[in-house]
Amino acid sequence: MRLEWSSAGQSREVVPPNRLYTYTATTTRTTYGNLGRPWPIPGRIESENFDLGTDTDPAYRVYSPVSQAPPDEFYRDGMVSIGVDNILSLADVGWVNSSDWLEYTVEVAQTGTYNIHVRYGTPLEGKAIGPVAFNGVDKTERIPLAKTGDWGSDLKGGHAFQVATVPDVGLVAGIQRMRVCMGTAGFTVDWVEVERRGASGP
Repeated sequence: MRLEWSSAGQSREVVPPNRLYTYTATTTRTTYGNLGRPWPIPGRIESENFDLGTDTDPAYRVYSPVSQAPPDEFYRDGMVSIGVDNILSLADVGWVNSSDWLEYTVEVAQTGTYNIHVRYGTPLEGKAIGPVAFNGVDKTERIPLAKTGDWGSDLKGGHAFQVATVPDVGLVAGIQRMRVCMGTAGFTVDWVEVERRGASGP
């Protein structure tokens, strides 16, 4: 979502690795959006719609105690840095660190083989997202992210997003937690889509 990793006049706080932050918004773990229901799989999940967590069941982990996004791009409360492009009507997660993760409550409709697609942006080489885990079991390794030329949206109606795909991921039916680990710093992520194998891609 960002044209720059750090806007003029802003500096990115470096937080020691032993300081991890979570945000508690509710006494009961629930989804954010989708009327509190699990996100359906097959389906697309916007990265910014990670769950609302609790003290004992956090929905994310980040290394920064505050969002790095500009105040005029506010999307939701919390410490996860989310950029907003009002022209393209999209939001994405950015300013990520290598040990950050986000969790989403999902419901897999049918046991089977799926493809996982991730829409992202980065002007840097050597970046990766993942693993992506379901109920604590890694279903992918780190997913390499090719250089796209920019952080994603240019805030002027254009974008430099690309889609990375992991094919042939076995999933079982039922409600479960999907955890998306960032893998490295240096990219933005717009959405994750999980489709049944053989369906048309994003």
